[in-house]
Amino acid sequence: MRWYGWQDAIRAGFAADARGYAQLARAAPGLPHRMHGFGYYNVQRFVPHWLIGLVSKATMLDLHLVYWIAATLVLLLIVFLADRLLVRVEPTLGEYAVGIGAIVASPYAFRFIAIAPATVSDGVFAAGVAAITLALLSGRPLLLAAGVLACVLGRPENMLVALPVLVVWLFLGDVWRDRPTWPRVVQAAALAAFVVGTYVVTRRLAISIAPTEVPSFANATILGSLEALPGSARSLGSHVARTLAGLTVPLALLAGALFAGRGMPVPRRAWLCVALGLAVALPSLGLSPAWAAHNEPRLSTLAAVPLVVAAVDLIRSLPPARRAIVNRPAGIGALLLAVGFASLHHRFSIAPLHRAAAFAALELACAVAIVAVLVRARAARETA
Repeated sequence: MRWYGWQDAIRAGFAADARGYAQLARAAPGLPHRMHGFGYYNVQRFVPHWLIGLVSKATMLDLHLVYWIAATLVLLLIVFLADRLLVRVEPTLGEYAVGIGAIVASPYAFRFIAIAPATVSDGVFAAGVAAITLALLSGRPLLLAAGVLACVLGRPENMLVALPVLVVWLFLGDVWRDRPTWPRVVQAAALAAFVVGTYVVTRRLAISIAPTEVPSFANATILGSLEALPGSARSLGSHVARTLAGLTVPLALLAGALFAGRGMPVPRRAWLCVALGLAVALPSLGLSPAWAAHNEPRLSTLAAVPLVVAAVDLIRSLPPARRAIVNRPAGIGALLLAVGFASLHHRFSIAPLHRAAAFAALELACAVAIVAVLVRARAARETA
């Protein structure tokens, strides 16, 4: 892992928002009167930074140190929740290692937040997504509420997009369907009111602090690029590729597991995890290339936890002979090697990769290797 100091990350260009977030933290227990050159959508995520500022002032610790501590604690929380999720789908030790490795080794999730702790609000959102996934799989309303709260505080606009999946899960999820209907209706309505209401309130507050020209819907979303085809084909293709780059390993595991289990029933909870993951990743793809500003991998990788859990669940659901092939030492070893090599980002690791194209080629090769290992299980024949 290549380490960057606070200012180094800013100079390198991938933590340019750190100054604005630090300004929010230093203003605690108040808020800045005006912030120029900082998007209102960033100010909407003020609560984690505001709390970090309060802790820094209360303990008299350096603000940057408190950011490092907060980022570390959030990442540890994600690991804990991912562990609970993977254990819940009852994987083998090898399947568990591949799943937890795919989450922890992600260069855009864990490593980016560790290097640039001012983006801790992304970590708060990712932890919220993991908590929501665990709550929906286990039927725990209080954990669901805590997860939704974390997501709203971390990235309220993303939570707004994922909200419909939560509502659907409350009515279709295995542990929810047998519960009385009206309490679930009330829970769904309360969740929707809280998410929408919080988004509206924080957006108005953020615009008052950081007056920003709000673009039209077409200019802010991918619709503008689609309307500009064929002239926008190149930028649109790069935009889609960068979005996929943040989820190369989870999507490869998912695609390989689906193909390996073709013809077999897919667990309902796996489909719901996929739906939640895609909803979380959708804003990355839905933004216009100009508005996303090359941040697509960092945004799409927030969906890694539910997608990886779905993939491990699909592998667990394979017929015994196919699953045994995947779980051979050579199979698990190949998957772990591919997961490890796919984490060697050209900027966030010491690997001798000096261009984004080299990292993209490495990721693609690792994705092909992952799919190949899982597809090989299709050759197995069930014995009587």
